[in-house]
Formats: sequence, C-alpha cells, structure tokens
Amino acid sequence: MTIKTLELSLGSLDALGSLVALADAGWYQDTLTGEYYYYDTTIAQWYIYSAGYLYPLAWVPPSLVWEPSPTPKIDVNVGDVLRLSLSYRYRGPAGKGFTLYAAVCNNNKTGEPAEWSGYTSSKGIWPPGSTTWKDITDTLDIGMKTGLMSHSGEDGAVYFKIEHYRSPAYYDAIHVVPAAGEFSELKIVSFARV
Repeated sequence: MTIKTLELSLGSLDALGSLVALADAGWYQDTLTGEYYYYDTTIAQWYIYSAGYLYPLAWVPPSLVWEPSPTPKIDVNVGDVLRLSLSYRYRGPAGKGFTLYAAVCNNNKTGEPAEWSGYTSSKGIWPPGSTTWKDITDTLDIGMKTGLMSHSGEDGAVYFKIEHYRSPAYYDAIHVVPAAGEFSELKIVSFARV
C-alpha cells in the first residue's frame, strides 16, 4: 500500500460557518433599484433596508469553484491511500465540533461534482477557540478500493468541505492507472520427459 499526498485549502471559516466576507462592513446602494443594503462583517450577513427596518437576506452558499490541482497529477491504483493535506482558517468558540468530509469525483471542471461512490472519507474536528483567525492544517485519507477499476484510465478531481462549506474542486488531481495483469512467485514445480 502506498500513501500519496494532495494539498488542498478551504479558506477561512468563522464560528457561524460563514466564509470570509468579500465586502467591507457598511451600507451599499443598488444602483438599479435604489434600495439600500447593509453588510455586517462580524457574522457575514447581508440585510435589506425597508420601511425603517433591516431584514436579513437568506444566505446562499457560493457555487462550486473549479481550480487546477495544487500538485502534479497523482497516479493511484487499487490499495493506495490518497492523503489530503488540508488547510483552513477558523475563529470562534472552542468545543464546537464540525464534520470534515472529502470526496473523489468526476473531472468535470464545471458545475457540481459527481462523486465516485465509495471514494469519500470524513472525520470530526474540534478547532481551538480563538477571537482572531487561526490557520489550521489537517489530513484526511481516502482509500482506493477495488471498485476503483470502474474508473480505470480516468482522471479525477478532489474536494473537501466542513459542514456545507466547500473548498474548490481541484481537477486533474489523480489518474487511475489502467488495470493490467501482474504475475508473481514464478516457479517450476517439476520436470518430466514427454
């Protein structure tokens, strides 16, 4: 069995599970409608101002981003273990548990990933408490099982997530080595004249 490593990064995640804001805190005006919006960076929440009140807008997870693999494509075969070296940032209370999940998927490069059945892994994580962003690294192993041969010769992508917040999907991350016959322990067991 061989362990092969791929390094991935989720980005920043705060105690409420929000990705780092793309905007500064404050008021914004929609130039088309004239409506005012307020963005609160402490909880990464947008509000709409109407009739003297602030109404929270529903949070919609960002669509999946596809990026090239951060490492050269890794050849995998049945019995190998793909070790993901992961990084993300956290701020919030200690003791809150999250689920870290990773999957191998089709090399689509667009849209939602089509996960390869059985090629996933997950574990619980408990980031340390911090009021400032804390960089965290971790690893997660995905075993390459016998069903991998149904993807023989294919390239695969890999992504991970914490709860429902995802890293980019990294395409061209792995290549499944085509199945080939192997021989071992070659012996002559007897001789005879015929």
